[in-house]
Amino acid sequence: MSRRRILSDEERIEAVRKYLEEKGSCIGVAKEYSVSKSAFQSMVRRYKAEGIESLRRM
Repeated sequence: MSRRRILSDEERIEAVRKYLEEKGSCIGVAKEYSVSKSAFQSMVRRYKAEGIESLRRM
């Protein structure tokens, strides 16, 4: 199993925006940023519910 990495605030924002702008699939973006699919889905849900600031305080 590969190690997952901790993303900076800016990387989280970049990844979520990339996905929401349809520049990649959920699984594809998660793999690109070396995070699990479930962690990435959680980031997207938080962004949609609480906005960009929710990704800065993770």
